[in-house]
Amino acid sequence: LKVGKALESLRDEGVLVLGSGFTFHNMRAFFNPSKSTHVASRDFNQWLKETLLMNDDGKVVEEKLLNWKNAPGALLCHPREEHLLPLFMTAAAGGIVSDQCSSNSSKPELIYSTLNDMAMDGVEADGHAVTGYLFR
Repeated sequence: LKVGKALESLRDEGVLVLGSGFTFHNMRAFFNPSKSTHVASRDFNQWLKETLLMNDDGKVVEEKLLNWKNAPGALLCHPREEHLLPLFMTAAAGGIVSDQCSSNSSKPELIYSTLNDMAMDGVEADGHAVTGYLFR
């Protein structure tokens, strides 16, 4: 988040900050999927979506991201955080944890999600949830 905050002013200069990572990165579970890993993936992805797209004070969003390990399914989806941190960096660079909105700030957008393909009552999908976000 600190790196992203440091890069936030680059938005006003038209600089694109691109991050790559996963909202699910547990290779053992990925190659040996089960209903419980799909449920954890769905739940963690839903938490991420709600957190990143919430219309709230930047400090609230920042606090939630800093405590991501407490989110539903978080540690099953990410036994280690290195593949999740790029999402946090790009989110911070996009201004969602900022105290003050930039003149060019806009709401984050969900641009891709497989959550719609996963039943909320039971997991019918044969893959883990994947999402893509745009922070302007």
